[in-house]
Amino acid sequence: MFLWEVLRLLTKTYPRTNDAEGTRSRLTIFWIIASYTILHSFSEHKEFRFLLPVLPLMLILAGHAMVQLLGDMSVYQSKLILVALCLLNYPHLIYLGAIHQRGPLSANAYLASIMNNAAQEDNSNNQFSVHYLMGCHSAPAYSHLHLTDVFVDVDYLDCSPECRSNEDITCESDAFSNDPYEFVQSTYVNTLDGECELEESIDTPSCTNIQRNIPSKQIPSFVVIMQDDASKIEVLLTDKWNATRVASVRHSVASISWHEDTHNDVLSFLSLIDIHFEHIDIYSTV
Repeated sequence: MFLWEVLRLLTKTYPRTNDAEGTRSRLTIFWIIASYTILHSFSEHKEFRFLLPVLPLMLILAGHAMVQLLGDMSVYQSKLILVALCLLNYPHLIYLGAIHQRGPLSANAYLASIMNNAAQEDNSNNQFSVHYLMGCHSAPAYSHLHLTDVFVDVDYLDCSPECRSNEDITCESDAFSNDPYEFVQSTYVNTLDGECELEESIDTPSCTNIQRNIPSKQIPSFVVIMQDDASKIEVLLTDKWNATRVASVRHSVASISWHEDTHNDVLSFLSLIDIHFEHIDIYSTV
Protein backbone atom coordinates (compact mmCIF):
# COMPACT_ATOMS: atom_id res chain seq x y z
CA MET A 1 0.00 0.00 0.00
CA PHE A 2 2.88 2.37 0.73
CA LEU A 3 4.43 1.82 -2.69
CA TRP A 4 1.08 2.27 -4.38
CA GLU A 5 0.59 5.60 -2.58
CA VAL A 6 4.09 6.74 -3.57
CA LEU A 7 3.46 5.76 -7.18
CA ARG A 8 0.24 7.76 -7.25
CA LEU A 9 1.95 10.77 -5.69
CA LEU A 10 4.84 10.78 -8.14
CA THR A 11 2.72 10.12 -11.22
CA LYS A 12 -0.08 12.44 -10.12
CA THR A 13 -2.76 9.84 -10.78
CA TYR A 14 -5.04 11.03 -7.96
CA PRO A 15 -8.69 11.65 -8.87
CA ARG A 16 -9.45 15.31 -9.43
CA THR A 17 -10.47 16.57 -6.01
CA ASN A 18 -10.06 19.67 -3.92
CA ASP A 19 -7.51 17.91 -1.71
CA ALA A 20 -4.51 19.75 -3.14
CA GLU A 21 -3.28 20.71 0.33
CA GLY A 22 -3.50 17.09 1.50
CA THR A 23 -1.57 15.93 -1.56
CA ARG A 24 1.19 18.47 -0.84
CA SER A 25 1.34 17.24 2.77
CA ARG A 26 1.72 13.65 1.69
CA LEU A 27 4.41 14.64 -0.84
CA THR A 28 6.27 16.38 1.99
CA ILE A 29 6.06 13.20 4.06
CA PHE A 30 7.35 11.17 1.12
CA TRP A 31 10.37 13.44 0.56
CA ILE A 32 11.22 13.25 4.27
CA ILE A 33 11.18 9.45 4.02
CA ALA A 34 13.15 9.45 0.75
CA SER A 35 15.86 11.85 1.93
CA TYR A 36 16.28 9.99 5.21
CA THR A 37 16.61 6.65 3.41
CA ILE A 38 19.02 7.99 0.78
CA LEU A 39 21.30 9.58 3.39
CA HIS A 40 21.44 6.39 5.42
CA SER A 41 22.24 4.42 2.26
CA PHE A 42 25.68 6.04 2.18
CA SER A 43 26.61 4.54 5.55
CA GLU A 44 28.69 1.36 5.46
CA HIS A 45 26.78 0.02 8.46
CA LYS A 46 23.21 -0.69 7.40
CA GLU A 47 20.46 -2.21 9.52
CA PHE A 48 16.72 -2.28 9.07
CA ARG A 49 16.24 -0.78 12.54
CA PHE A 50 17.75 2.45 11.27
CA LEU A 51 14.54 2.96 9.27
CA LEU A 52 12.30 2.73 12.33
CA PRO A 53 12.11 6.56 12.80
CA VAL A 54 10.38 6.94 9.41
CA LEU A 55 8.17 3.85 9.75
CA PRO A 56 5.23 5.85 11.25
CA LEU A 57 5.40 8.22 8.27
CA MET A 58 5.31 5.28 5.88
CA LEU A 59 2.25 3.94 7.70
CA ILE A 60 0.49 7.28 7.23
CA LEU A 61 0.88 7.03 3.46
CA ALA A 62 -0.08 3.35 3.45
CA GLY A 63 -3.17 4.10 5.53
CA HIS A 64 -4.27 6.85 3.17
CA ALA A 65 -3.87 4.52 0.21
CA MET A 66 -5.99 1.90 1.95
CA VAL A 67 -8.75 4.41 2.68
CA GLN A 68 -8.77 5.44 -0.97
CA LEU A 69 -8.90 1.83 -2.09
CA LEU A 70 -11.71 0.77 0.23
CA GLY A 71 -13.68 3.96 -0.37
CA ASP A 72 -14.40 2.90 -3.95
CA MET A 73 -15.70 -0.54 -2.93
CA SER A 74 -18.86 -1.90 -1.44
CA VAL A 75 -19.02 -2.85 2.25
CA TYR A 76 -18.78 -6.54 1.35
CA GLN A 77 -15.72 -5.99 -0.85
CA SER A 78 -14.07 -3.86 1.84
CA LYS A 79 -14.54 -6.55 4.47
CA LEU A 80 -13.22 -9.16 2.05
CA ILE A 81 -10.07 -7.10 1.44
CA LEU A 82 -9.52 -6.57 5.18
CA VAL A 83 -9.91 -10.30 5.90
CA ALA A 84 -7.49 -11.12 3.08
CA LEU A 85 -4.91 -8.66 4.46
CA CYS A 86 -5.21 -10.20 7.92
CA LEU A 87 -4.85 -13.74 6.57
CA LEU A 88 -1.76 -12.71 4.61
CA ASN A 89 -0.06 -10.84 7.44
CA TYR A 90 -0.95 -12.55 10.72
CA PRO A 91 0.89 -15.83 9.96
CA HIS A 92 4.05 -13.79 9.37
CA LEU A 93 3.43 -11.84 12.56
CA ILE A 94 3.00 -15.02 14.61
CA TYR A 95 6.06 -16.67 13.06
CA LEU A 96 8.36 -13.67 13.50
CA GLY A 97 7.01 -12.85 16.96
CA ALA A 98 6.84 -16.30 18.53
CA ILE A 99 9.14 -18.66 16.59
CA HIS A 100 11.86 -17.01 14.53
CA GLN A 101 15.08 -16.31 16.48
CA ARG A 102 13.38 -16.53 19.85
CA GLY A 103 16.34 -18.43 21.33
CA PRO A 104 18.16 -15.44 22.95
CA LEU A 105 15.03 -14.41 24.85
CA SER A 106 14.43 -17.94 26.09
CA ALA A 107 18.10 -18.32 26.99
CA ASN A 108 18.15 -15.08 28.97
CA ALA A 109 14.93 -15.99 30.76
CA TYR A 110 16.51 -19.29 31.77
CA LEU A 111 19.73 -17.60 32.92
CA ALA A 112 17.82 -15.03 34.96
CA SER A 113 15.83 -17.79 36.63
CA ILE A 114 18.78 -19.97 37.67
CA MET A 115 20.93 -17.02 38.80
CA ASN A 116 18.07 -15.64 40.86
CA ASN A 117 17.41 -19.04 42.45
CA ALA A 118 21.11 -19.50 43.23
CA ALA A 119 21.31 -16.08 44.88
CA GLN A 120 18.22 -16.77 46.98
CA GLU A 121 19.63 -20.08 48.20
CA ASP A 122 22.99 -18.52 49.06
CA ASN A 123 23.22 -14.76 49.58
CA SER A 124 27.00 -14.83 49.07
CA ASN A 125 26.57 -16.44 45.65
CA ASN A 126 25.26 -13.39 43.82
CA GLN A 127 27.96 -12.58 41.26
CA PHE A 128 27.88 -14.19 37.83
CA SER A 129 29.37 -13.68 34.41
CA VAL A 130 27.74 -14.53 31.10
CA HIS A 131 29.66 -14.71 27.83
CA TYR A 132 27.80 -14.80 24.53
CA LEU A 133 29.93 -16.63 21.96
CA MET A 134 27.59 -15.67 19.15
CA GLY A 135 27.36 -13.29 16.21
CA CYS A 136 26.96 -9.54 16.37
CA HIS A 137 23.95 -8.28 18.29
CA SER A 138 22.58 -11.81 18.60
CA ALA A 139 21.12 -11.43 22.07
CA PRO A 140 19.93 -8.75 24.47
CA ALA A 141 21.90 -8.54 27.68
CA TYR A 142 21.50 -6.36 30.75
CA SER A 143 17.97 -5.29 29.88
CA HIS A 144 16.90 -8.92 30.38
CA LEU A 145 19.24 -9.74 33.26
CA HIS A 146 18.28 -7.10 35.83
CA LEU A 147 17.84 -9.04 39.06
CA THR A 148 17.48 -7.88 42.65
CA ASP A 149 20.75 -8.25 44.60
CA VAL A 150 22.34 -10.17 41.71
CA PHE A 151 25.36 -8.76 39.88
CA VAL A 152 25.87 -9.93 36.31
CA ASP A 153 28.86 -9.18 34.08
CA VAL A 154 28.14 -9.69 30.38
CA ASP A 155 30.64 -10.07 27.57
CA TYR A 156 30.09 -10.17 23.81
CA LEU A 157 32.35 -10.94 20.89
CA ASP A 158 33.64 -7.60 19.65
CA CYS A 159 32.28 -6.46 16.30
CA SER A 160 32.37 -2.72 16.90
CA PRO A 161 32.63 -0.22 14.01
CA GLU A 162 36.14 0.68 15.23
CA CYS A 163 37.17 -2.93 14.84
CA ARG A 164 35.57 -3.42 11.44
CA SER A 165 37.02 -0.22 10.03
CA ASN A 166 40.59 -1.32 10.82
CA GLU A 167 41.82 -3.80 8.22
CA ASP A 168 44.78 -4.74 10.43
CA ILE A 169 42.53 -6.08 13.17
CA THR A 170 40.43 -9.25 13.09
CA CYS A 171 37.26 -8.71 15.08
CA GLU A 172 36.50 -11.25 17.79
CA SER A 173 33.26 -12.19 16.07
CA ASP A 174 35.12 -12.97 12.83
CA ALA A 175 37.93 -14.82 14.59
CA PHE A 176 35.44 -16.99 16.46
CA SER A 177 33.44 -17.68 13.31
CA ASN A 178 36.58 -18.72 11.42
CA ASP A 179 37.90 -21.09 14.09
CA PRO A 180 35.90 -21.37 17.34
CA TYR A 181 38.34 -23.78 18.99
CA GLU A 182 41.45 -21.72 18.29
CA PHE A 183 39.71 -18.52 19.36
CA VAL A 184 38.62 -19.94 22.71
CA GLN A 185 42.04 -21.50 23.29
CA SER A 186 43.86 -18.24 22.59
CA THR A 187 41.43 -15.92 24.37
CA TYR A 188 40.49 -17.67 27.59
CA VAL A 189 42.62 -18.88 30.46
CA ASN A 190 42.49 -22.67 30.43
CA THR A 191 41.47 -23.29 34.02
CA LEU A 192 38.90 -21.87 36.39
CA ASP A 193 41.53 -20.57 38.84
CA GLY A 194 43.24 -18.54 36.12
CA GLU A 195 46.49 -20.54 36.21
CA CYS A 196 48.15 -22.42 33.36
CA GLU A 197 47.88 -26.17 33.76
CA LEU A 198 51.21 -27.64 34.85
CA GLU A 199 51.04 -30.62 32.53
CA GLU A 200 50.56 -28.39 29.51
CA SER A 201 53.35 -26.94 27.43
CA ILE A 202 54.12 -23.27 27.86
CA ASP A 203 53.39 -22.99 24.14
CA THR A 204 49.69 -23.58 24.79
CA PRO A 205 47.93 -20.47 23.39
CA SER A 206 46.31 -19.43 26.67
CA CYS A 207 49.54 -19.97 28.65
CA THR A 208 51.49 -18.08 26.01
CA ASN A 209 49.11 -15.15 26.38
CA ILE A 210 49.67 -15.07 30.13
CA GLN A 211 53.45 -15.23 29.85
CA ARG A 212 53.42 -12.40 27.31
CA ASN A 213 51.06 -10.34 29.49
CA ILE A 214 48.42 -10.42 26.76
CA PRO A 215 45.01 -9.93 28.43
CA SER A 216 43.12 -13.20 28.64
CA LYS A 217 39.49 -13.52 29.59
CA GLN A 218 38.56 -15.47 32.67
CA ILE A 219 36.22 -18.41 32.26
CA PRO A 220 32.65 -17.18 32.83
CA SER A 221 29.88 -18.64 34.95
CA PHE A 222 27.77 -19.27 31.86
CA VAL A 223 28.44 -19.57 28.15
CA VAL A 224 25.69 -19.00 25.58
CA ILE A 225 26.59 -20.43 22.18
CA MET A 226 24.97 -21.77 19.03
CA GLN A 227 24.74 -25.57 19.10
CA ASP A 228 26.75 -26.01 15.90
CA ASP A 229 29.61 -23.95 17.35
CA ALA A 230 29.32 -25.72 20.71
CA SER A 231 29.96 -29.06 19.03
CA LYS A 232 33.31 -27.72 17.76
CA ILE A 233 34.57 -26.77 21.22
CA GLU A 234 32.63 -29.22 23.41
CA VAL A 235 35.79 -31.11 24.42
CA LEU A 236 37.37 -27.88 25.59
CA LEU A 237 34.24 -26.82 27.47
CA THR A 238 33.74 -30.10 29.25
CA ASP A 239 37.34 -31.22 29.84
CA LYS A 240 39.23 -27.95 30.34
CA TRP A 241 36.50 -25.76 31.78
CA ASN A 242 34.54 -28.48 33.60
CA ALA A 243 31.45 -26.96 32.07
CA THR A 244 28.12 -28.73 31.85
CA ARG A 245 25.41 -28.13 29.30
CA VAL A 246 22.42 -27.12 31.36
CA ALA A 247 19.96 -26.10 28.66
CA SER A 248 19.31 -26.13 24.94
CA VAL A 249 16.63 -23.83 23.56
CA ARG A 250 15.11 -23.54 20.11
CA HIS A 251 16.28 -20.57 18.12
CA SER A 252 14.99 -20.58 14.54
CA VAL A 253 13.85 -22.92 11.80
CA ALA A 254 16.84 -24.67 10.24
CA SER A 255 15.17 -26.88 7.64
CA ILE A 256 12.00 -28.71 6.67
CA SER A 257 11.84 -32.37 5.63
CA TRP A 258 9.38 -35.18 5.15
CA HIS A 259 8.37 -36.85 8.38
CA GLU A 260 10.57 -39.61 9.78
CA ASP A 261 10.20 -41.34 13.13
CA THR A 262 13.97 -41.19 13.66
CA HIS A 263 14.09 -37.38 13.86
CA ASN A 264 14.63 -35.92 17.33
CA ASP A 265 13.43 -32.58 18.69
CA VAL A 266 11.36 -31.64 15.68
CA LEU A 267 7.94 -30.13 15.25
CA SER A 268 5.83 -32.52 13.20
CA PHE A 269 2.97 -31.16 11.10
CA LEU A 270 0.18 -33.64 10.45
CA SER A 271 2.78 -36.44 10.64
CA LEU A 272 3.82 -35.43 7.12
CA ILE A 273 6.39 -32.68 7.53
CA ASP A 274 9.13 -32.26 10.14
CA ILE A 275 10.36 -28.79 11.06
CA HIS A 276 13.96 -28.81 12.30
CA PHE A 277 15.30 -26.07 14.54
CA GLU A 278 18.62 -24.44 15.25
CA HIS A 279 19.40 -24.46 18.97
CA ILE A 280 21.25 -22.28 21.44
CA ASP A 281 23.14 -24.17 24.15
CA ILE A 282 23.88 -22.87 27.63
CA TYR A 283 26.90 -24.19 29.53
CA SER A 284 27.52 -23.64 33.22
CA THR A 285 30.82 -23.71 35.10
CA VAL A 286 29.26 -23.10 38.52
